[in-house]
Amino acid sequence: MAGILRASWSRIRRFVKPPLLLAGILVLGGLIYAAGALDRYVGQKSPDLIAHVQQRYGLPCTIGGLHYVFPFGIRASDISISRADNRLWLKAKEITARISPLNYLLSGKLYSQAVSSVEANNLEAFFYHQDAGGWDLSGVPHPPAGSETAPPASENRSLKATVNNLTLFFRTDKREVKQSYTKMVIRTGPDYGEAYFELAGDGGERLNVSFQRKSGEFAARAESFRLALLSPFLGSSVPLDDIFITADVKATPDKNGPLSFALSGVFSAHEKKKGIFPDFFKKDTLVKFEARGKIDKDQTDIQNGEINIGGQSVSINGRVTNKRRPQIDLLLNFPDFSIGKALAGIPAQFYPDLPGLKVKGNLSGKFHFFMDMEDPQSLNYNFDGTHEPIKVLALSTKINIKALASPFQHTVRRPDRKRVSFIVGEKNPDYIPLGSLPASVVPAVITAEDGGFFKHKGFSTLPIRDSFVENLKAGRVVRGASTITMQLAKNLYLRPERTFSRKFEESFVTMALEQTLTKERIMEIYLNIIEWGDDIYGIGPAAQYYFKKSPTELTPVESAFLASIIPYPRKKWGTDPLSNISEGWRQYLRLLLCRMYERGGAEVDDLRQAGVEEGRIARLTRNKEVGARAVSPPPEGN
Repeated sequence: MAGILRASWSRIRRFVKPPLLLAGILVLGGLIYAAGALDRYVGQKSPDLIAHVQQRYGLPCTIGGLHYVFPFGIRASDISISRADNRLWLKAKEITARISPLNYLLSGKLYSQAVSSVEANNLEAFFYHQDAGGWDLSGVPHPPAGSETAPPASENRSLKATVNNLTLFFRTDKREVKQSYTKMVIRTGPDYGEAYFELAGDGGERLNVSFQRKSGEFAARAESFRLALLSPFLGSSVPLDDIFITADVKATPDKNGPLSFALSGVFSAHEKKKGIFPDFFKKDTLVKFEARGKIDKDQTDIQNGEINIGGQSVSINGRVTNKRRPQIDLLLNFPDFSIGKALAGIPAQFYPDLPGLKVKGNLSGKFHFFMDMEDPQSLNYNFDGTHEPIKVLALSTKINIKALASPFQHTVRRPDRKRVSFIVGEKNPDYIPLGSLPASVVPAVITAEDGGFFKHKGFSTLPIRDSFVENLKAGRVVRGASTITMQLAKNLYLRPERTFSRKFEESFVTMALEQTLTKERIMEIYLNIIEWGDDIYGIGPAAQYYFKKSPTELTPVESAFLASIIPYPRKKWGTDPLSNISEGWRQYLRLLLCRMYERGGAEVDDLRQAGVEEGRIARLTRNKEVGARAVSPPPEGN
């Protein structure tokens, strides 16, 4: 071994002369000393950088340490930047910026244009929902004009930003949604002539977007990209965690100006399977889509678009204006659309409580949709064609709608996970047949909950349209459109959560109820099982609790009150509630009574007893007619 070392040293001495070796050692030592000096100098600049962020952006900032990175870089560790309102905005384990140290040392300032690349590790970004303004995705205000003097144009460089392990937090008053990605890359060319964006996650999840400013070309590709990123904006009602998109989009400017685009792709649902082998994901195709069209400064034209669900195709043509007052005008063509086949193509995880769901039905015709987004009341839609009404063939082996025609046992799933069971039939002393109720109860309930109950077949199109318009105006769900039959479907068989799956299932259970039971039986079951207070189920116990009487003895005013609290069963109304309600709620009861009078559920004396003005009573008696809509109560039971 000693001989080998001596031979090696001899070879080194032959090629590396002592003066040269000494010079190398001195250079290396000088570099190490210079790096140490630079590191100490940069470390002293932490307060300056914190002050720069606070003065330029007005944001609180903390930095654990600042270090020099050989050869041309600065690394900050344990960074935390808060918003102007002191809520956390950015947090990172470390951020490294590659810059020109000479430019930095001579000027004493760090121009953003001097940075050639930025790399962050374990970056967390926080976004907050504003009650009035929706999601605030910016977090950082723009710096004041002229707050930074840009370096000469010759300093313009390409920029690359890389984030390893990115986590996005979306926070509301009620919940927090977290989305994590393994890598994000943003790259721009000189003078921002080109731009590239990449977002990657686990399991091959990837989104790429590129843009060429000079040519105007745009391209994007998504590979098994999870739509969970959209859940903060669409709410938890849609199961986006399990939905993925694979798609391609390309856009090229034409010689005459408009941008021609083509897109195609597929939405799929991934279901995790367990077994003796490692877990794997089963992929089911939800929707295939493709479209071509043109985009100019005024509008986007969609030409020859097509959506395919379970092998059933729908063609789409139309336009969306790009002006300050956007309008949507679409025409959907259903050549021979089998609803049963389309439903069979939707994975069962979208209707977990109805594993045996089968339906039949057919559409053949054209559906036109128009809406001015600045005027939701302009919403207009119509169908021109033929259709075979949807018929539910099967729901689940656990659901037997026909059994509801006779007495049955009903189980309530309480929020505290406890279960309450009781018989819906004569063997239950609290059960009240529909025919035994006073004439005021049913008019009160349909006035408050479902004005067209005896006319529609489970779904009322006008309330659906009105709720869509109101929710669009508010930017969130502020009004539902559930009919009495839909409420019964939920109470009998479905989970209480407001999710897309539950609403989807609710639609088909509603159809089955309407196809199997009479309206009178639906109403009878509804009145005997719905919740009217904490642990109060059915109108029998409700009448006893609130008014110390049998429901057969309810007055029109008492019937109106019970109908008015159906949306708010857990509010503490207390016994003898008519003496404790607010004036706003009392006015609502007067309105209910007037509509009940039109339906034959109240008399003039009942209106006078409730304090309805004589002028209004006179108008009602001159023009007595049946109302068609339900009356909405004051918000949150005020």
